[in-house]
Amino acid sequence: MVLGGEGLALMVFAAVWDSALVSFLSDIFSSSISNMHAAVLLLFLLPFVLAGIVVPVMGLLLLFGRMVVEVGRGQGTVFRGIGPVGWSWRFSFSGKETARVVEVKSSKGAVLQLVAVPQPGGKDFRFGWGNQDVQVAEYICAWLNRKSV
Repeated sequence: MVLGGEGLALMVFAAVWDSALVSFLSDIFSSSISNMHAAVLLLFLLPFVLAGIVVPVMGLLLLFGRMVVEVGRGQGTVFRGIGPVGWSWRFSFSGKETARVVEVKSSKGAVLQLVAVPQPGGKDFRFGWGNQDVQVAEYICAWLNRKSV
């Protein structure tokens, strides 16, 4: 699940974006506009500052991130992050379920291979977003199905 090209492109974009943003913000703080106008302008720029934080984090996640799947005691956990920092999702896994690969089209038109695990409520728990390699998804499914035996 290595997406080095996309992660590198995001990091280059983030460098350009953040440098332009820092330059603009330093001009605002060094200018002689009133504090009220500066506060309103900074409030307007808040989404751009948030994008300047989120885009490099996503680039780092694509470059150096990992996905860890663990099962035990009737539940499973999927961790996605860099080192110990990241996000975890839990799903029910009693051992009676059969994990399978499902294909989902992304908004860009790419076909993603997701791992689907049936849940008690009838809806599948799907994970593996960003994965375009069917062999990785099939390996995870075979591992999960082996754990259920």
